[in-house]
Amino acid sequence: VYTYTITDNDVVGFSGPGGVGDASSTSFWLKADALALSNGAAVTTWTDASGNGNDFTQGTAGNRPTYRTSGLGGMPSVEFDGSNDFLEDSDGTSYINGKAAFTLITVIQSDNNNTDRGFLDTENPEGGDDFLCARYDAGGAGGGGSQVMKFGINTTAGQTQYESAN
Repeated sequence: VYTYTITDNDVVGFSGPGGVGDASSTSFWLKADALALSNGAAVTTWTDASGNGNDFTQGTAGNRPTYRTSGLGGMPSVEFDGSNDFLEDSDGTSYINGKAAFTLITVIQSDNNNTDRGFLDTENPEGGDDFLCARYDAGGAGGGGSQVMKFGINTTAGQTQYESAN
């Protein structure tokens, strides 16, 4: 017989997404519900909720995404226009380089899938799989399908790509 005791202690408990991880194991955490913006406001800075200060910013007004108080699933969200909106952390390599592995969790809803546009791309969102990307691929490539999801990562050890079927 085993007995497990689970204690909810908000003072010493975990602080990462869903109660998993903390500032030492979570590089960054972008929470739309932590943004103090009005519906329709441009997102200039998306503050990192991990405690590490890895904020994502956009200095060009025309390239800023839009905050929605009731977006995907009725929850606060950040809406990118699929054309030129993006946020970046210019020193992201300082906490990504050297990692043996990482986990990325995101929720995405798109109304534009007949394109080669990236929704997560670390460098060029116009069709190239640079360092880390997740994008739609209108023509498909390795999987032989069309209108597919493509995920890729380039490292010093080489390139790995995954592609969904039709």
